[in-house]
Amino acid sequence: RELPDGRVWWLRRYPRGPLTAHAVGYSTIGRSRTGLELSMNDYLTASNANLSTIVDTTLDRIRGIPRVGNNVVTTLDLAAQQAAAEGLAGNCGAAVALEPSTGRVLALASSPSFNPNLVETDFDSIEAITAPCRPAAPLLDRATAGRFVPGSTFKIVTAAAAIDTGTYTPESRFDDPGYCTLFGQRVFNFSDQGTPTGFGNVSLADAVENSINPVFCNIGKELGAGVVLDYAKRFGFYERPPIELPSEEVLISGLYRNGRLYDPETDSEVDPGRLAFGQERLVVTPLQMALVAAGVANAGVVVEPKLVER
Repeated sequence: RELPDGRVWWLRRYPRGPLTAHAVGYSTIGRSRTGLELSMNDYLTASNANLSTIVDTTLDRIRGIPRVGNNVVTTLDLAAQQAAAEGLAGNCGAAVALEPSTGRVLALASSPSFNPNLVETDFDSIEAITAPCRPAAPLLDRATAGRFVPGSTFKIVTAAAAIDTGTYTPESRFDDPGYCTLFGQRVFNFSDQGTPTGFGNVSLADAVENSINPVFCNIGKELGAGVVLDYAKRFGFYERPPIELPSEEVLISGLYRNGRLYDPETDSEVDPGRLAFGQERLVVTPLQMALVAAGVANAGVVVEPKLVER
């Protein structure tokens, strides 16, 4: 594009459009950069201090050849990305798929999405996007910066704490009357609010399989909030996942209070029962919960997420 002052700007084209919009981001004249376009800008513009880049750009300058940026190759699997986008279609949410042994991000999808080709030329059409949630916020990468209550997905963290501390084993038995009593109030399973339907005598493995709130509530009360949060931190909570995206686009998962990350000093500040089944004031990203699942799949080793292949 030629500007009024005669300067010529080369603009990006995004052939995948909305499919990879949040991960790739955009680079424009009027609205700066986001995503990998921002975090990898030095490579993409050949401004990085890599020796091969310095040699190449120096030779190009001597030869009078315009400087050409480096390639950045992502880890995304387009078939997986397409499946995630189709699964999210019409809803507000996100999906993340990782390769547990390497941390390679195979899918990182957020809905609603937007067409990055329109950011420079027709931003009004992006602002006009609607969705079942308010605001629709199509520019928000819900996969890495969306604020979600983990709910029962957090029970995996609690189960890991229960087993690894030696307090329980997968075969440990529990009596589930259909509720757990917290501060004089009964807490039920999600599917039978107000009408307790107990599973009876079950093992910890059964409690995980059937997602039994009362069992995890009592485990949380036994372990204490401090122990559960300690294991959450081992999975990466309370730290920004070191993915190659701008830090401002990656939310830290943990307890939040008044909109800010909150790390309690004593157990008494937190309801351990509700914490154990993913409520209380927990806020997480889909990326963080994918890391939890990947850590279990990788025999307890949580690998750093990787969005850039090379």
